[in-house]
Amino acid sequence: MSARFRHQQERRGFTLVELLTVIIIIALLATLGLAVQRASVESARRSRTQTTITKIDHVLSAIYEKYQYRKVALPDYSDAQLDGILGDSIIANYVNNGEPDKAEQARRTARMIARTRALRELLVMDMPTNVGEMMDEALNPLPPEYAEKTPLSNLYYKLVTAQANPLATTNAELLYMIVMNADPEARTLFHDREIGVWEDGERTGGKVFVDGWGNPICFLRWAPGLVDSDRQPNLSEGLLIQCFQRAHSEAGLASLDPEVLNLYDMAFTAWEYPSDSLDARVTMLEQDQKFRDLLDRYGDPLDPMGVADGWYLTPLVYSWGPDGEPGMRSPNDALFSPSCCVNPFMIPYIQLGLQDFADLNSETYDDQYAKDNITNHSAVEN
Repeated sequence: MSARFRHQQERRGFTLVELLTVIIIIALLATLGLAVQRASVESARRSRTQTTITKIDHVLSAIYEKYQYRKVALPDYSDAQLDGILGDSIIANYVNNGEPDKAEQARRTARMIARTRALRELLVMDMPTNVGEMMDEALNPLPPEYAEKTPLSNLYYKLVTAQANPLATTNAELLYMIVMNADPEARTLFHDREIGVWEDGERTGGKVFVDGWGNPICFLRWAPGLVDSDRQPNLSEGLLIQCFQRAHSEAGLASLDPEVLNLYDMAFTAWEYPSDSLDARVTMLEQDQKFRDLLDRYGDPLDPMGVADGWYLTPLVYSWGPDGEPGMRSPNDALFSPSCCVNPFMIPYIQLGLQDFADLNSETYDDQYAKDNITNHSAVEN
């Protein structure tokens, strides 16, 4: 037997290099396995969250759509009150100038505006986003300006004031309350794991819907400041619609303040219109087929005649996503000034839905949205 053969027979173990190689391979396989497992868990959480949001959206959308056909009883307004709705002494001027036909047309327009505002007010009462839309700091219910209090709004008020600290009621708690009381069959749609209790270390509140990471799911009844959406126009498109409506209203663009006009100007610039006068650019919109299609698609269903400021909006339901941070503006739960949400197109409310309000031309505009949030507006989710 040769010496070389005897040496091979005497070898029984592995070298240190071989052992290290095996250990490294096992470690790499384990790391890959854990990564796949984590990705699978995250995917399951996202899928579960999207399913919950879809069910909430189904209930809210059914509520929202009913308001297009809802009747409202408006008072017999005086000409002075109708002029107040129009924002100028338009009817009085027509009457004084001996133009009764124009005065009557202005009256009809004012009543249509009042109807749209009343419908929006009913939505506020039936879908409150914060307690400041329901009551003041003394827990007195806020009286509506255009409509009557609804049975649902009275129910929500009773449920909220029955809590230990009504003023601390959060948006997420109100969302649960709305969904579960607006539709008798809603309770059968949700599994126990989709429902939790609000607890932030300082206060234990009512029930909320929770996402796959255990965080509360929130909503905005109107979110006109969304960066992008597959359901409603983006901010620049919406502002163009509003500008077009305002330019053709009785009061016209001259009734707007400089801050609003500046927003419209940014919207025009975002559409790459030349820097002519605002009126000239509105005239150009009339000849723009792309804009006409946009107007037809996104006119406010609560305002079929297009006489009130605004464009089509639908509720936004959103999860904070994996990072557990909302990353976007939302209603202040302790806002106890009289509600302005009857008109969601006012400047403070246009900002809702954005992390920061930025120049419409900014290259970072799209990046400012909370990209990891999961919403019912699929175009804005990551």
